[in-house]
Amino acid sequence: MKYEYCKTDFIYETSRSDSSVQSGSVFDSTLQNTWKAALERGVFRYVLNIQHSKILEGKFSFVAQLNTDRALKRRAPEEITSLTQPFDHDRFNFTKIDETEILFELRRKCDTTTNRHCVIINESPLEFGHCLLLPSRLNCLPQIATQHSLQLAIEVMLLSSNPAFRLGFNSLCGYASVNHLHYHGYYLNYSMLLERISVQHLSGPCFILVNYPAKGFVFQLPSDKRPETLARDVFKLTNFLVCNNVAHNIYITRGTHFSSSHTNSKICNTIRVYVWARKSSSEAAYWSLTEEQVVEMLSDVCEGTFGQVTDSVKELFED
Repeated sequence: MKYEYCKTDFIYETSRSDSSVQSGSVFDSTLQNTWKAALERGVFRYVLNIQHSKILEGKFSFVAQLNTDRALKRRAPEEITSLTQPFDHDRFNFTKIDETEILFELRRKCDTTTNRHCVIINESPLEFGHCLLLPSRLNCLPQIATQHSLQLAIEVMLLSSNPAFRLGFNSLCGYASVNHLHYHGYYLNYSMLLERISVQHLSGPCFILVNYPAKGFVFQLPSDKRPETLARDVFKLTNFLVCNNVAHNIYITRGTHFSSSHTNSKICNTIRVYVWARKSSSEAAYWSLTEEQVVEMLSDVCEGTFGQVTDSVKELFED
């Protein structure tokens, strides 16, 4: 199955008030229907069963979920030793998946290249609709975000009208478990603070997230609303991090424009892209988890690295 799109399909504004997790655009319907069909065919390692969810008490409204099947039944992560570890054809990669795991191929109508982008199931799902976006799957690219793949991910976000849809990327040494270029997509039907939190300008198009335990960098869809402009800016940072051997995570979500004074607005009128420079982190048991523990873990993971690279990132965008 192929899903073709062009820029006239992009949705630049949506509202949280008139959506549920299983609703949205033609893209959302395509993703959700193919994902549920795969679930019914028994393609996944387990039927998604989130035993418990809770919002941790406190000002950050962290969401915690208990999904023991993910821990017990997922494929063993690949051993990662370097941020720039080469692609290894002999290890597991996404050219070795069964065809039943492919939900659909994704293609821009104006794209004359032979790139074959795929959306496949995540066979060990964390949330409803949990899938993997595989840019140029057959090109066997390592898990390093390219400018082209970032643009594709931003375009996918613009194809969805459901503000519950999110995309994420983990670098090698930053929780990536397969060294083959991929982004995670899923629906999380909670209003997240990161959709509306205030940020501070650093330089150029780059802002910083400081009133949050995980300090990081953030970009938004520019005034020209061109995904390629946003992708170029984000790639400038992630490429700097790769060149300096700094692990990182990327989070892409709908949200309010940085200049909005209505921090509680349900209108999502931009795409926010967060980039966290990070180190390895520890974990805590679900039932005893508190906001204080999450704050401590996030601060430990990000604060030191953030401080080490901020001045260099500021200079990066000053021209």
